[in-house]
Amino acid sequence: MTGRLGEPSSDLPDLEVSAPIKVARRGAELKLVLQGAAGSERLPDPNLVRCVLDARRRFKTYTDRIHAMTLSQIAKAEKTSVADVSRSLQLAFLAPDLVAAILDGRQPTHLTATRLLRLENLPLDWEEQRAFLG
Repeated sequence: MTGRLGEPSSDLPDLEVSAPIKVARRGAELKLVLQGAAGSERLPDPNLVRCVLDARRRFKTYTDRIHAMTLSQIAKAEKTSVADVSRSLQLAFLAPDLVAAILDGRQPTHLTATRLLRLENLPLDWEEQRAFLG
């Protein structure tokens, strides 16, 4: 514990906390990942959730029978590139258990929004997706 302005406090006992952890790389950053029950209660990654939601929304817009838009129109409306829209559309076909894991915060630590959005060819087969994404 510390006292005023980060100086050690002499009237408080030292506190030591220990927990099983592992160091994992997530994109360009390193994360400390708690192991066991405490570590399994992670919060969903808002960037990953947004990727999945954007993909589904874009797919619905692209395939809408009444108000369908082209990829170029979607990109223009969202002020992004056609390539970004095209790559994100494949995420609309993620296996349901992978989507559930992302929404629950249970995805593998290396699975980031950046990694998902950089995928060139996500397999359509759900078993192959699981193997491909880890």
